[in-house]
Amino acid sequence: PSMNEALNLFQRHSYDGKAVTVGKWDFVDLHGPIFRTLFEPVSELAKQVNATMTKLNLVENSYTSVHTRCRYPVYPVAKTEGIKVDKEGGLQFVGKVKTQLIEIMQNSVNCAHMLAPDLPLYFASDHDDATRYMISNDVKVDDGSIVKPIGVDREKEPLHMGSETVDKSTKASDYYSVFEDLLIMGGSRCVSHGIGSFGAFGASLAGNRCRNVHRKFTGRLVECPNDRSTREMQIIEGGLLFGEIPGDDGKLKLETDSSVLVA
Repeated sequence: PSMNEALNLFQRHSYDGKAVTVGKWDFVDLHGPIFRTLFEPVSELAKQVNATMTKLNLVENSYTSVHTRCRYPVYPVAKTEGIKVDKEGGLQFVGKVKTQLIEIMQNSVNCAHMLAPDLPLYFASDHDDATRYMISNDVKVDDGSIVKPIGVDREKEPLHMGSETVDKSTKASDYYSVFEDLLIMGGSRCVSHGIGSFGAFGASLAGNRCRNVHRKFTGRLVECPNDRSTREMQIIEGGLLFGEIPGDDGKLKLETDSSVLVA
């Protein structure tokens, strides 16, 4: 079974009726500030990001970003291409694959537009042909308006950080396009993303304050509005799956029992 199925099974037999659905946990969002404190783009990458934003007339916190994974998950769109296309690339943007991806990408644009209808929309994906198609064509969205996504027309697919075919000829600069998309997404006011961690990473850099999710973990699209990005703060009271929470009343007292939160 998939990891998602395993997590759902775990929840049904542990915190059933006591916790929110897997993937909907909320927390104090410090990802963006921590990331920017620890990491600074090298000068060449910073200049590339600034040049792109200037060319596209993007102003920080005044645009929406949307990210679509075309090469992941492989099913159902790219099942004939084999799982290798996720990390190694080579997905052919033709035929049924193209038709299905266009449907998924147009839905993603519609979701992004709902977040902030008056803002320009930056489109990014893990496939050069798919991105080129979307920034070259208008998209009619649910409110009847026409949206023209903007983005970077690149000559080749972005490299995957987990590729097993990277060799000594690969340079750090070969990954600049990946970080360019990530940092531009991080400067957005709102972010719409699908499955995988990349889009969620960009949304977290933007503070997760305005976002939605346009795809299921199965790869199929999800129309908006939906509650897939809704997260809730909830304290679990009573017994844990493994043992009991310290305290005479079975509840965690942070001032005296905070050690149980540290592994």
